[in-house]
Amino acid sequence: MPTNIDVLSDKKIIQYPLDLGSSDKDSHGQDQHYVIFKINTDEKSTELRDDKMVGKVVSASRVGTGVETQLIEAKNSDSDYVKKYGAAAVQNERWFTIKGLRRLDRVVVLPMPMEHSVSTKMSYGEIDQTLLTRLGDIGNSKGGVVGDYARLAKNSALSSLVNVFKSGATSAEAMNNEDRILVNPKKEIMFQGFGFRNFTFSYLFAPKSELESEAVKDIIETFRYYSLPEISESKAFYIFPSEFEISFMQGQKDNPHIPKITTAVLESIIVNYMPKNVWSVLPNGAPVAISMTMQFKELELVDRKRVFDKKSTITSGY
Repeated sequence: MPTNIDVLSDKKIIQYPLDLGSSDKDSHGQDQHYVIFKINTDEKSTELRDDKMVGKVVSASRVGTGVETQLIEAKNSDSDYVKKYGAAAVQNERWFTIKGLRRLDRVVVLPMPMEHSVSTKMSYGEIDQTLLTRLGDIGNSKGGVVGDYARLAKNSALSSLVNVFKSGATSAEAMNNEDRILVNPKKEIMFQGFGFRNFTFSYLFAPKSELESEAVKDIIETFRYYSLPEISESKAFYIFPSEFEISFMQGQKDNPHIPKITTAVLESIIVNYMPKNVWSVLPNGAPVAISMTMQFKELELVDRKRVFDKKSTITSGY
């Protein structure tokens, strides 16, 4: 398919609608907004039909940002990443080859999904102060704890309070009910980690012709095929599934208003051939409507330097 989009030139484009990737501008002269899915697969695996492997995957981190044939010393002006970020930015990165992965010449181009949200979950947990810290509070309080206890408690002695700290008694055991007071546990919140981001892409395909229905079939088959592992000839091993590089495009460039996604795996794909609960087909037998929902998980944890790093425009912006 002819295209004026640099990053799609010389690639096998499968798309929906059929004219989505033909131009970086729409009929009103505005930038097109679309999503590109690039596929990196194991060099030991089998390609789908006439797909070809075009070069070893190279990366400045784990994002899988290009292929060896395009990025060696950033001398090739046709490199996707030279076109996106400029030769100087590409040249300043420290590139390394990701063992065993090669880029396919097949690229899937789809509209923006029906919904897109970016969520990062941080994990925090409650911790109790240690026995020594709590006893130290008593010793350093200059009578404050003792004085409080003398004023608040009726029948208990200071020794019982110290025993509570020593024994690690629960709050229910800490004081007599009749005293109606509770030892301050002095809990703290501790950062424990953060999680990998997940992204859901949902599409509703309504092909208007047999040619467009074939394109939809090709797109669904591509995602299903490359999301799966491949069993080895001996049946003793599975070759890992492919990895995906997803780009939100505005015209010829990444859309700067949407965080980028690091290299991801396709965890789940659900295809519904009867999204309206009614079976209806085109003359070739293809459904008139098909919904597809894909769940991707990133392979990298996105820390603050992946959100913004003044030293690298390539590995930040996520």
